[in-house]
Amino acid sequence: MITTEEKKKGKCLWTPTPKQSEFLSSSFDEVLYGGSAGGGKSDALLIDMLGLDQHSLVWPRYRAILFRKTFPELSELVDRSKEIYPSIFPGAVYNTTEHEWRFPSGAKVLFSYMDKDEDRYKHQGNEYQWVGWDELTHWATPVCYRYLQSRTRSTNPDVKCYTRATTNPGGRGHAWVKDHWRIKNDGGTSRFVHVDKFGDKEAKSYRQFIPAKLDDNPYLSQSGYREMLMKLPEKDRKKLLDGRWDVVEGQYFTTWDPHRHIVEPFVIPPDWPRWRGMDWGSTKPYAVGWFTVDPDGVIYLYRELYCWGGEADVGTKESVKQVARKIHHFERHEKAKGIEFRNNPADPSCWYSKGEGITITELFKREGVTWRAAKGGPNSRVNGWWVCNQMLVEATFKVFSTCKHFIRTVPSLQVDETKPEDLETKNQEDHSADMWRYAIQVVHKYQKRVLQKPKAGYMTFDYIINLDEKYEDKSIYRL
Repeated sequence: MITTEEKKKGKCLWTPTPKQSEFLSSSFDEVLYGGSAGGGKSDALLIDMLGLDQHSLVWPRYRAILFRKTFPELSELVDRSKEIYPSIFPGAVYNTTEHEWRFPSGAKVLFSYMDKDEDRYKHQGNEYQWVGWDELTHWATPVCYRYLQSRTRSTNPDVKCYTRATTNPGGRGHAWVKDHWRIKNDGGTSRFVHVDKFGDKEAKSYRQFIPAKLDDNPYLSQSGYREMLMKLPEKDRKKLLDGRWDVVEGQYFTTWDPHRHIVEPFVIPPDWPRWRGMDWGSTKPYAVGWFTVDPDGVIYLYRELYCWGGEADVGTKESVKQVARKIHHFERHEKAKGIEFRNNPADPSCWYSKGEGITITELFKREGVTWRAAKGGPNSRVNGWWVCNQMLVEATFKVFSTCKHFIRTVPSLQVDETKPEDLETKNQEDHSADMWRYAIQVVHKYQKRVLQKPKAGYMTFDYIINLDEKYEDKSIYRL
């Protein structure tokens, strides 16, 4: 808190740390600031939304808005703003009813919440030059974040638009946030240009992730806060103290271990059985995976076809014919060697036709790609997840390192809070997981090669007995 005496002495009202300065001076469209706890994230947001570097508050139409998941979570930010803003702008007035700061020019800085996806429509028709999100991973999906980007525009050439966010690792939106900013497991910095293509046109967004740790905040690093964080359980300590992004809160597949379950690609012997599984999607991504099994019963996901729109949980709206062509393309070399794909399970909804018309599987069949309905029935979903988890425990399931989307999405999937035995289905990118669940529940049997007996002499006893027996040279592995 800045005292009256300090103001008279001309002391600096607020001094950023070096990391906060990096955040405040960034010219990127979308910046995520955070990592471990205690990095000074809240203050950085409150200062940045004032647009001091471009004198935004002089423009009467300037509007900045800062979101939390629920309104009670905003109280700390509002209280902190009451300590900072009057010191910087003595004429600023906070309106408790509207939850907004009003400045002498007419500019406004607002605090709001967005608990459900439907809340985004409250801002339909609004115009903001700055949109901020505190603890972004609390939002399970990017729906609200993306929608508010469509509300971010400026008619003033001197006032640019920015989207800013802060967060710690973890939370229900951990996976999409990590993917959106291409954050590495160790929480290192990232900066890149993301390109969306619309026909022959492109839309670019400049994204930057600025990691901040406790050591970057001298006001807290020497306060004993570190000792408190060190006492936390290992997972929490890695997230909040070390700023690591490979530890997921509420993780369903808790036994997932990249060192045990991810392997480098190898040449698969031609007599290992092979099959594929599919979870269908159009607006959402579809996932096709190719599997094999070794003599010890270890199943491998060795190839994936996962089509998305370049953003988490966005599909490509491809037709069945387009997908079938890709499947044929991926399988062409194996089929040329006589390898067959048998017993291929797919999403049971592909057989649903609402009582009329043709089904997805019939369309695939016309293109020469056949499927069988994955196992269904009461508790089949939970049973499937139990089998998946058991295979991770026993390390009888492994993934080729080239299956990027499986590795990106499956380990971070969250438990359904209302049904702990199941995955949450509404707000997660679970398409690869469903494909996996369908595929590993197919029964695979091995049969040893039956060897030919030595040929018996003509009309001997063995010759006569063998007349009624058939011997086949079978593969040692088959479906």
